This record gives sequence, structure tokens and C-alpha cells, in this order.
Amino acid sequence: MDSLLTISLLYEVVGKKEFQEDLVDLVFKEAKDKEEAGDNPHIQIPKSVTSIGYYAFGDCNSLTSITLPESVTYIDICAFYNCESLTSITIPSSVTSIGDCAFTCCNSLTSITIPESITSIRDGTFSHCKSLTSITIPKMFETEMDEIFYGVDLSNVKITYI
Repeated sequence: MDSLLTISLLYEVVGKKEFQEDLVDLVFKEAKDKEEAGDNPHIQIPKSVTSIGYYAFGDCNSLTSITLPESVTYIDICAFYNCESLTSITIPSSVTSIGDCAFTCCNSLTSITIPESITSIRDGTFSHCKSLTSITIPKMFETEMDEIFYGVDLSNVKITYI
């Protein structure tokens, strides 16, 4: 049974909504407690959030899935770095840019769909995601696959260009 955790406390930084580090710690303490109780925590980000900040969910090993709302346009550097249990993330078509190493070492992630709205994916964004078996990505990134997915054996991954 999935537990839905909603993050509601936000603060304003340079005109964008981002997560407070203390709040993230609190949310993931709750997520860890739920995980230990046998629940799989799922995070749903509030619609008021426009970006996922630097290292916002970094090293949150109990996170298994996350849904980003259509209000999110940017995923910052290392936002989901080393989320070892993350199996599912929904990236909405509102996202236009993903920062360096945003999903590095998400070792349980098996598939990823990158919407056509993405115009910038930085090097190493999905590096060392060793369980990837399926990638859907805009064709414009075809020549950058080795940099984006550094440390991933792409010969064993089904790649669909859109």
C-alpha cells in the first residue's frame, strides 16, 4: 500500500518555489518511518512548485516514486541524486531543463520517459542508473546519449526517440 505524502511548506527563492532543506528532512523522516512500517512512500509535489531545487531529494533512499505537477519547469543539479529505491518518476511536459546529475545513481530506476518539451539535459543527468532497460527521449539528444547516461550500458537498453 502506497502512502501519499504531500509537501506543503514552501518558500520563495529568486521568484521560484523550492523546498526547504529542513522540510525535506522532515518529509523523508516520515517516509522512512512509513517504509519501516511496510508502506512504500510516494511523493506528490504541490501544484504551486515551479522547480525542484539543488539536492532537494538527494540521498532519500526510501523514496520509491514521485509525481511532478505540470507547474514544474526545471529540475536542478542533483535533485534526486542517489535515490537508490526510486523506481518511478513522472516528468511532466512543462519541464524544459534538467540539471547535471539530477538522477545520478538512481539504481532502481528501470525506465524513463523524457518529454519533448525538454530542451536541455546536462551531462551525467542519468549517470550510473544501472537498472535502466527502457529510455524514451527526444531525438535531438541522440548524439549526447553517452554523456547523459554515463556509466549505463546503453547496448542493453531499449531506446525510443521521439
